[in-house]
Amino acid sequence: MNCLTLPETKHSWRVIIIFEVGWQAYNSFIFGKEMEISQELLQKKILIVDDAASMRTLTKAILREAGFTHVFDAPGGREALIMMSKVRVNIVICDWNMPGMTGLELFKAVKEDPKLPTPPWIMLTSSSEGEKVKEAILAGVTSYIVKPFKPDNLIKQVISKLA
Repeated sequence: MNCLTLPETKHSWRVIIIFEVGWQAYNSFIFGKEMEISQELLQKKILIVDDAASMRTLTKAILREAGFTHVFDAPGGREALIMMSKVRVNIVICDWNMPGMTGLELFKAVKEDPKLPTPPWIMLTSSSEGEKVKEAILAGVTSYIVKPFKPDNLIKQVISKLA
């Protein structure tokens, strides 16, 4: 059995289900149907940027269980910039609150760098403050998901942004 240790929360049972039965079975059990994802979309490159290793691992596991094969991760903005200079990613899933460089600062750095394409950007964060959401939208962030999130919501957002 694969196991991921996370801080104790009221949502911990979802993590156990995902790792014991896999995404497809979890999706069918909780939401009643499986999502159809084209092979073309499943080959897209996804970058997860989050300073919390547990969130990177969980998000990566959800995406891989859904069938995405090219999922990369970085623990912070500087590492993400280095990776994006080497790998052309098709979408970024990024935490807002990170030390050194926030998710919004990373987004703006990518947007301002003429050598880097600006892929669709999903801000995945625990902050639901209206001002932060507004700031992200005005800056051009494609989507905003508040933690804790439902795995199917993340997958649906990724698919809609890649399609």
